[in-house]
Amino acid sequence: MSEHYHSVLLLWGAGRKVSHKHTSGCLSRVRSSNSPLLTRTSARLIATWRAGKLPSSIRWAGQATSFWQDVWLNGECLSDRFPALHSHCKRGDKSVAATLSDGLRNQLVSRLTAEAAEELAVLENILSDVALSDARDTRHSPFADADGKLHTADLYALLKGVGASSGSPVNHFWGSCAPPRVQFFAWLLVHERIQCKANLARRKILPDDTCELCGRCPETVVHLLFFCDFAASFWRALGFDIPADMEAKNIRDLPRPIHIGKMHYDTFILVCCWSLWKRRNGITFRQETMTLRQTLQECKREAKAWSCRLPCTDQSLGDHWCNLFSLAM
Repeated sequence: MSEHYHSVLLLWGAGRKVSHKHTSGCLSRVRSSNSPLLTRTSARLIATWRAGKLPSSIRWAGQATSFWQDVWLNGECLSDRFPALHSHCKRGDKSVAATLSDGLRNQLVSRLTAEAAEELAVLENILSDVALSDARDTRHSPFADADGKLHTADLYALLKGVGASSGSPVNHFWGSCAPPRVQFFAWLLVHERIQCKANLARRKILPDDTCELCGRCPETVVHLLFFCDFAASFWRALGFDIPADMEAKNIRDLPRPIHIGKMHYDTFILVCCWSLWKRRNGITFRQETMTLRQTLQECKREAKAWSCRLPCTDQSLGDHWCNLFSLAM
């Protein structure tokens, strides 16, 4: 077994209790690696972290263990292993004990798709061998101390450094002057892991991936932020010429118009992408309407708010960005 793969096993937990000293050494090895395997693993970790469900191994009891979200059966959370069935669940917050007591079928909607029905048959067969004890639930995670308290500092450092060379777009965006949650959004963006419809349909959470903004194309990351009709008009208004072969991983290399300076260019791109993403969510979930002018005004507000995060000597750049958005209206 390679050292990198051994590190992955330690980090993922999979039911093993790892000392803090051992974990720290593991983190050091992962940070210095550019292994694609570790990159894929960190993507799983970050998606899990975002959902607030760090991997942990569960000793039988079930009263304080989430049936769908905790890792308590065969080293994988059931929502990941049975995505179609989980999408038919009426209550995703039930414990293992409550689910086994009430019956899994009582948690599901009455009509299941063919795929969900197949997953149900497999899961019920697995659950037939499950027996709970009266013992208290015990969790183990390589990111928790002896008392079970979770420490996210090492995990955060891991996610920022794993699988990223010094010149990668991931590292550049982590070093931008955007707020932390937008840096996190950028990480998901360059790995094409934001919750666009194409990703949700791939996980069988949605039945189709058609973009709700244009109604024609699959809502991929690149389509949503660059090639959808509104997004394309947005970038044209700012003077950008988007390459036809644009990929999410190359967002930082977006050709820079001559009237936009090189300084903190990565932060400027994030102002734009973040505003387009928020517009999409407002339309999709709150039935809002935002014109191009209103979106540019939102970009201007973001640029003004973010300018205080720039170095003191560069804070006047925020005014320049605000002028660019005003001229594009």
